Parts: sequence; structure tokens; C-alpha cells
Amino acid sequence: MNKYLITALFILLLSACFSDLGNYDYIEINETSIDGLDNSYTIFADVGVLHIEPIINMSIADPNDTRFEYLWVVKGDNLVDTISQDRVLNWQANIPNGTYTLSFRIIDKETGMIVQAKPRGNPENSSQTTITLNISVYHSRGIMLIGENKEGYAQAQMITMLPGYDEIFYDNILQYSELPKLTGPIDFFHTGTNNPTSAREIWIITKSGSYFLNRLTLKAQPNFNIFNDKLYFSESTYINPLEIAPKIKANSGATGADGNRFIRCSNGGIYISWISFSGDLYDTPVNDITATGEFGRAKGEMLYPLNSYSSLLWYDQDHERFVKQGHPLLPTPTALTDKSGDVFPWIQNGRTYIYGENTFNTDGGSTNGNSFAIMKEIHENHERNYDYCIYKMYCNGPAKRAFYTVDRTEAPLFGTATMYAFSSLRTIVFYVAGGKLYAYNYDPAINKNYEIILADNNEITMAKFDVQREPKSDYLYVATYNASTGGTLYKYSIDPNLNFVRLKSEPEEKWTGLVKIRNMNWRGNE
Repeated sequence: MNKYLITALFILLLSACFSDLGNYDYIEINETSIDGLDNSYTIFADVGVLHIEPIINMSIADPNDTRFEYLWVVKGDNLVDTISQDRVLNWQANIPNGTYTLSFRIIDKETGMIVQAKPRGNPENSSQTTITLNISVYHSRGIMLIGENKEGYAQAQMITMLPGYDEIFYDNILQYSELPKLTGPIDFFHTGTNNPTSAREIWIITKSGSYFLNRLTLKAQPNFNIFNDKLYFSESTYINPLEIAPKIKANSGATGADGNRFIRCSNGGIYISWISFSGDLYDTPVNDITATGEFGRAKGEMLYPLNSYSSLLWYDQDHERFVKQGHPLLPTPTALTDKSGDVFPWIQNGRTYIYGENTFNTDGGSTNGNSFAIMKEIHENHERNYDYCIYKMYCNGPAKRAFYTVDRTEAPLFGTATMYAFSSLRTIVFYVAGGKLYAYNYDPAINKNYEIILADNNEITMAKFDVQREPKSDYLYVATYNASTGGTLYKYSIDPNLNFVRLKSEPEEKWTGLVKIRNMNWRGNE
């Protein structure tokens, strides 16, 4: 009997358990999906606005319902910041430049459920829920200008040109750089993007001193901002750089060689570094910097093919000759020799180097760009019809391409010019003399000098061909200055008609209210 009683009780208990299952209340899950978020975004600090409008689908609710909370969170080194609680993100980047992660999540306040967005293109089973956010500086791309302010001190400016943004004028860079007041502005440039990040720099070159700046803040780095700080050896005398090669040759900010750098200084020294190996540090100059040594002091612009080079030439002023400089691994210069019948000599006999310029001219098969040197006859000879001549050379090799004379009767002011600019596409050199702009066609078959009428009659302070921003278009930039209105920068194209020289202004590319411009360069990236 007890056995039957136990069985009956077990059946009653079991049926009670089964009937209890129907007492639970089920909550229907609000299935949520998020789309429309890219894997990465790039925005410019202080001026850029990041707009993201995610596509949200919910099975039983409206994404606009107040029960949902939205969080956009940025994380980086020593930073966690909720930048927005709106479903649609409109955020002005107000954090320092750098690389961060961005995440987006939805919180259901009724159920406590959290849905984390995944970047577009990731599979359903992917665990990636963060987006790469690159914050860049707004002065990372644009025209760099250096000149004098109204007080006569060096001043730098930038016309920033960021894709998708209006131009931004960045003024008084030197005033806020924490550098001393400088005079005699020469150059202001970025060293290029195809070098190691640690060796990418902004340089200010002036006659009174030269400094490298932090490329992101444009400020001097305390106790490490002059060329002497980069020397392997101890040097008590201040060494002032005047020129650094290679320079940028493309809109992207690339240069014509990876990982090496050549610096010509006011003491006549040529200092070289294989940056990829030595980290932008420099040993003693490769030339002797003495008139009695095998190689003397360097003067004038260093010459090399802009597009890609294996060697460059510098001018030995103590021996009046061009010298070849190869890769930093082989730092000893090479004395060049001449052969009978050459179009011009490497070793000068009665001539000296006045000016040099690197171009994208490809005459003679110079695929990476020819260089030009203006030479002056040291001794007057009235039986000659020229006092100045032009050498065209290809510095990979090197190879002599052509020799031209400048007819003193046709271009009598050529030798008094304060600046020169060689076209890459025409046999024309522009020059400024007596406050006017001229163009001389040095082709012997043409041999003609032209006076160029500009848009204003103000003082011409710069004439320079663009071989960086739009390097193959042969645009000429001309800067003028008026004491009342400041500096103006014009961009000109050259009429392709070979029968004359005529400049056509680009009306959308004119800037006013600038410094007294002495030089310009292009910055293509950080």
C-alpha cells in the first residue's frame, strides 16, 4: 500500500511542476541591427566636423523612442571621452591629433540591453566593435610662405588646403613658435613624407638662424631645435643650414629619394645623412671647408633630378668646379673631369656659378628632370656677345645636355636680376630686374627677351615655378608687396603659343593680405 501511495504523490507533484511552467511572462526581444559605419574616419583637429548617420533597424520599437540612449565614445592614450549622446553624430574634433578608436552603442533603458555597432564589412561573428579615428592637423596640407612682416622680421604663414574644406589662412606662425625674432627669411618647408616619421620636420631657414619645428604643433622643441643638435660631434660654433635636399616633388608630399638628406650650410659645408640608418644625425662635412683641401666650400643651390635621383652636384667655390655627391653610404665626393668637345666644362676656367634650379624638364632623355645653372664670365670680353651663359645638365650620371649664351644686347638686365625661375616645359627663364618681370627665351633660334606686364605694379618679391603642388603643369607663382595692403600671391599659367610669352592669371588662385613673400613651398601631408 505504501508503494502505491508514494507513486500517487510523485504523479501529483510532477503534474504540479508541469502546470507551473505556464506562470512565466515572456518579453519579446527587440532585435536591433546597426549599419552605415565605416572601418575608419579621418578628420582635422579644431576645424573638422565628423558626421555619421547610422542606419538602425529595430524589430518592435522606434529608434527615436526616448527609451533608447545613444553613446559615441572615443578612446586613446590617456583619453576616454563620450563625445555625443545623439543618434546622429555631428562632432567637431576638439582633441589632439593622433589615432583613436571610436565606438557606438545603443542602450535600452527598459531592458538594460546594450547593442554595440560593428564597422561596415565585418562578418556577423566578428568581434570588432571599434572604428579607427584619425585626427590630423589642419595645417598638414597647403602652401607654406615665408617673408617679412611690416616690422622687417621674418614671418611664416600657411594657406591650408584640406580636401572638402574651405581654405584656412594660418598667420603669424613664427610669432607663436617660441623662437626668437629672426631676420633675412630664406625658406620654410616640410622635409617630405617618404622619410621615417621621426625624421619628418618643418624647417625655418633665415640668415640670422635656422630651426626645425615640431611638424604637428609648429613650435620649437626646447633644447633641441637647431642643426648643431643633430651632430655626432661637439661643435661650439653655430652652424646655420641654408638649403636641405631633397625637397618635395609631388602633391602627396613625397621626395625624389627615400631615407637620405643633404644639407648645405653657411660655413660652406655639405653634411649628409642616411636617415633610415643614422636617424637624421650628421657627421663632419664631406668637403674640407678649406681652400687648401681637396674639396672646398660649397655655394649656391645643390642640383639633382627632382623625380628620382642617385646623385647630386654641388659647386666647389674654392676650386670653381661642380662636384658629384653620391649615396650617404659612399660619402666621399667625386671630382668630375671634362673631355674635349664637351658642350660645357665641369671645371670652370674663367666662369663662376651664379644660380641653379632643378626642374622637370626631360630634354635629352632626362626622365627624372634636368637642372640648370647660370654661369657668369669672370673676365669682361667685349668681343663676346654674352657675359652670362646657361648649363643644362642631368645630374644622374651626370650628363651634360646643352649650353646656351645670354645675349647681352637682347637681355641687357639679365645679370642684374635679383631672382630667376626656369620653366620645365619651355626654353624660357623668367627674371626680375629693375622692379620688372622679364622672360628670356634662350633657344638660339629664338633669342628673345620679353617684358611681362603683371596684374599690379607693386614691388615683385618672388617669382617661382611650382614643382611640388602641381609639378607637371608649369605654373608660375609671382608675389608682390604694397606697404599699405601687404603681400599678394598670384598663380599664372604660360600661354602654350611658342611665338610669344604671355602669362594668364588663375583668378581663383589669388591671395591677399600676406607677408612680403620671399619663398613658398607645398606641404602635402603630416
